[in-house]
Amino acid sequence: MSAPPPSPPSFPSQSGDADGRPAVRLARRSGGPAFIPPDLSRALADVDTHAMPRRVSHPSRPTQPPTTDVPDRWIVESPTARVDSAPIGSGGARAGQRRAIPRVHAHTRAESPVSHPAESPAAHGTSRRVPPWMARLALVAVVLAVALRAGLASAAFMAPGGEIAGWSRLPVARCALCAPSNTAGRAARPAQAQPPTPAEYAATLADRLSLDDALGQMMLVQFTGLEPTPDVIQMVNQQGAGGVLFFGGNIASADQIRATTAQLQQIAPVPLLMAVDQEGGPVNRFQSIAGDLPAAATLATPADATARGTQDAGILHRYGFNLDLAPVVDVGTANPELTGRTFGDTPDRVATMAGAYLSGLQAAGSVAGTLKHFPGLGATVTDPHIGLPVLSRSRGEWEATDLAPYRLLLQRGDVRAIMVTHEMLPAVDSNLPASLSPAVVSGVLRDELGFDGVIVTDSLYMGALNVRWSIPQAAVLAVEAGSDLLIGPYDPQLVSDSRDALKQAIASGAITRARITASVRRILTLKLQLGLIPMPRQQAGGSATVTSTPTPPPAPSPQASATSPGDALLPNKATA
Repeated sequence: MSAPPPSPPSFPSQSGDADGRPAVRLARRSGGPAFIPPDLSRALADVDTHAMPRRVSHPSRPTQPPTTDVPDRWIVESPTARVDSAPIGSGGARAGQRRAIPRVHAHTRAESPVSHPAESPAAHGTSRRVPPWMARLALVAVVLAVALRAGLASAAFMAPGGEIAGWSRLPVARCALCAPSNTAGRAARPAQAQPPTPAEYAATLADRLSLDDALGQMMLVQFTGLEPTPDVIQMVNQQGAGGVLFFGGNIASADQIRATTAQLQQIAPVPLLMAVDQEGGPVNRFQSIAGDLPAAATLATPADATARGTQDAGILHRYGFNLDLAPVVDVGTANPELTGRTFGDTPDRVATMAGAYLSGLQAAGSVAGTLKHFPGLGATVTDPHIGLPVLSRSRGEWEATDLAPYRLLLQRGDVRAIMVTHEMLPAVDSNLPASLSPAVVSGVLRDELGFDGVIVTDSLYMGALNVRWSIPQAAVLAVEAGSDLLIGPYDPQLVSDSRDALKQAIASGAITRARITASVRRILTLKLQLGLIPMPRQQAGGSATVTSTPTPPPAPSPQASATSPGDALLPNKATA
């Protein structure tokens, strides 16, 4: 009988918040602790996508999946109570902690970087000493260069109309994909004078992106604070992140959040997915603006669920959001993490109520919903923020209970995004968590259920994963498994590391460029459906023009997402 995994580290009570919650020590990439102030910890405490950080390695855990069908001894579910999670620290503290990201995928052993001792100058002969006058001259030159640069910047700032980019103003980006592509006319079949579908047009747009830009579109980044920080400006404007994920700590007032989302759209080369977990009840990111909102568990009828979806869509669209990481489609309430957040204990009720909420949320066409947490957390008892849940059902029991709502909802044809969470599903894959498992993501969700929308990962830094994989390593495995949009990179260095790890996987053949293009096509299709990127219209003579209003698609099918008419959030335009 295998031993249970060690419990999470305890924190000294003397460093806790005033309300009794402990301050948090985060794991640096070097393995050392980093202290996060209690007020920042409280500001971003989260109960869903935001993780409770843990150390990135553990001496008793293996670094690679087992080769047998017997689960690792660390894959043992332990009961947990719901806890407030802690924020991710800024990247500044890790500026000197850079390390190589080893190439890794599901069937390759990760190799640790090898450090070599510095050679002594004596090994190459007697070292030369720099004359003192030369050192003083170099110092004077450096001081003069810094002074000259500061003087020029000050003069530019003080001059009439002067400003400093990134300080007194935000950069303004030109939409890279908003002009009609040269292939739009061919995609639109001029003989029939019909414009292309969003999926067809997205395929032509994806070909216009470089590999770095394409990988950037697959990142859903986040930041701390109430206004754009230098980190998020760099991730969006220079690294081309595809979207930004907000938490309650990013939202203080109506004017503040409206300005923040508008500013981020203004600096994005490709219009952003603005995402948030907005469910109501215990997961209410707009508490400071909208007050208390009913939880899913309190809704009695489908009409109530539809009204709640419509209400959330109005809130999100009003403040510049277009992607809601809701509704919850888990069946059951065994997991304390789901208290108040599920619609019921039976697949039919969950599918009915979640479908009604989704209809209200997507009716206006400006906000898309996300079904979660695939493949189902309802019967588990471990919080994935701090441990790895195990869904111990047979394949038949899982399909009849946890998978059934997804199968029913996908038949509607209006599901645009699904979130895959971190849990073991031994009935399908006994080696890898569901979020990193090709058998679960590609085998079941893509191939068996026929879903071709956007698959979003749960946060890649959650405790369920970070004892075994770094964020870049988990990103590679998630893309290999079939996911499109990665929640995890939260500073420019992590975006760069994750992008480099994916490029290494492409170079090694573990991931193909076509696989990346397929993910980008799905992401751009969603942006086209939401009106973030304008669709071309076909004019007489076969020429293509761009319209700011998305063209309504054909009637939905189980394999294709639908577009509902309604107001669209256009790039560089704040909502009223």
